[in-house]
Amino acid sequence: MNNKREKLESLKAALQKGEENLRRAEREVKLLEEKRKAMTRKERTHRTSSLIETIQGYRLSVLQEPSKISNNVKTAEKACV
Repeated sequence: MNNKREKLESLKAALQKGEENLRRAEREVKLLEEKRKAMTRKERTHRTSSLIETIQGYRLSVLQEPSKISNNVKTAEKACV
């Protein structure tokens, strides 16, 4: 009888340890998913800010040299014809 009880106790302990490992692994997966989301968010933000900087730089160059845009338009019109 004691042998069965000891075996039952050891199985319960193993089950509890397995459940703890499962919870730990689930938390780790959740943290890694959050980290991945944060990284992709940073990439999007970086691409957006780079694009904004490019557009602002272009706008400044056009404001400083308005003839530049008219030359670009004429070049594009010649390419279409």
